[in-house]
Amino acid sequence: MKAVYPVILSPAKCGYVVSVPDLNIDTQGSSVAEAIAMARDAIGIWGITEQDFGRDIPQPGNSRSNVLTTSFFRLLTLTLMNTAKRTTIAL
Repeated sequence: MKAVYPVILSPAKCGYVVSVPDLNIDTQGSSVAEAIAMARDAIGIWGITEQDFGRDIPQPGNSRSNVLTTSFFRLLTLTLMNTAKRTTIAL
Protein backbone atom coordinates (compact mmCIF):
# COMPACT_ATOMS: atom_id res chain seq x y z
CA MET A 1 0.00 0.00 0.00
CA LYS A 2 1.28 3.46 -0.87
CA ALA A 3 0.12 6.42 1.14
CA VAL A 4 1.20 10.03 1.38
CA TYR A 5 1.27 11.45 4.89
CA PRO A 6 1.52 15.24 5.13
CA VAL A 7 4.31 16.57 7.32
CA ILE A 8 4.95 19.86 9.07
CA LEU A 9 8.46 21.23 8.68
CA SER A 10 9.55 23.84 11.26
CA PRO A 11 12.88 25.66 11.46
CA ALA A 12 14.80 24.96 14.69
CA LYS A 13 18.10 26.17 16.18
CA CYS A 14 20.12 23.39 14.59
CA GLY A 15 18.10 22.54 11.48
CA TYR A 16 14.48 21.50 11.07
CA VAL A 17 11.89 19.58 13.06
CA VAL A 18 9.41 17.44 11.15
CA SER A 19 6.06 16.33 12.54
CA VAL A 20 3.76 13.72 11.00
CA PRO A 21 0.40 14.54 12.65
CA ASP A 22 -1.48 11.53 11.25
CA LEU A 23 0.94 9.16 12.96
CA ASN A 24 2.01 11.27 15.95
CA ILE A 25 5.68 11.10 14.85
CA ASP A 26 8.34 13.79 15.32
CA THR A 27 11.91 13.77 14.02
CA GLN A 28 14.55 16.25 12.91
CA GLY A 29 17.40 16.90 10.50
CA SER A 30 20.14 19.45 9.98
CA SER A 31 18.84 20.43 6.51
CA VAL A 32 15.48 20.35 4.75
CA ALA A 33 16.51 17.30 2.72
CA GLU A 34 17.81 15.45 5.79
CA ALA A 35 14.70 16.29 7.82
CA ILE A 36 12.44 14.91 5.08
CA ALA A 37 14.61 11.79 4.74
CA MET A 38 14.38 11.27 8.51
CA ALA A 39 10.60 11.65 8.34
CA ARG A 40 10.42 9.11 5.50
CA ASP A 41 12.48 6.65 7.57
CA ALA A 42 10.39 7.26 10.69
CA ILE A 43 7.15 6.67 8.78
CA GLY A 44 8.55 3.43 7.31
CA ILE A 45 9.76 2.11 10.66
CA TRP A 46 6.46 3.08 12.30
CA GLY A 47 4.51 1.23 9.58
CA ILE A 48 6.61 -1.92 9.86
CA THR A 49 6.20 -1.93 13.64
CA GLU A 50 2.42 -1.53 13.35
CA GLN A 51 2.26 -4.42 10.85
CA ASP A 52 4.43 -6.61 13.08
CA PHE A 53 1.96 -6.10 15.93
CA GLY A 54 -1.04 -6.74 13.65
CA ARG A 55 -2.41 -3.21 13.98
CA ASP A 56 -4.08 -1.26 11.19
CA ILE A 57 -2.24 1.61 9.56
CA PRO A 58 -4.48 4.68 9.31
CA GLN A 59 -5.12 6.33 5.98
CA PRO A 60 -3.70 9.83 5.59
CA GLY A 61 -6.01 12.60 6.67
CA ASN A 62 -7.45 10.89 9.75
CA SER A 63 -6.25 13.76 11.94
CA ARG A 64 -5.86 17.49 11.73
CA SER A 65 -3.31 17.14 8.89
CA ASN A 66 -5.78 18.11 6.16
CA VAL A 67 -5.94 21.59 7.65
CA LEU A 68 -2.16 21.76 7.92
CA THR A 69 -1.25 20.36 4.49
CA THR A 70 -1.57 23.67 2.65
CA SER A 71 0.44 25.47 5.32
CA PHE A 72 3.17 22.83 5.11
CA PHE A 73 3.56 23.15 1.35
CA ARG A 74 3.71 26.93 1.64
CA LEU A 75 6.34 26.63 4.39
CA LEU A 76 8.34 24.07 2.39
CA THR A 77 8.25 26.29 -0.69
CA LEU A 78 9.37 29.33 1.28
CA THR A 79 12.10 27.33 3.01
CA LEU A 80 13.45 25.97 -0.27
CA MET A 81 13.33 29.43 -1.84
CA ASN A 82 15.33 30.81 1.10
CA THR A 83 17.87 27.97 1.06
CA ALA A 84 21.15 29.00 -0.52
CA LYS A 85 21.94 25.71 -2.18
CA ARG A 86 19.48 23.84 -4.35
CA THR A 87 17.94 20.80 -2.70
CA THR A 88 16.13 17.96 -4.42
CA ILE A 89 13.50 16.22 -2.35
CA ALA A 90 11.78 13.02 -3.46
CA LEU A 91 8.80 12.16 -1.32
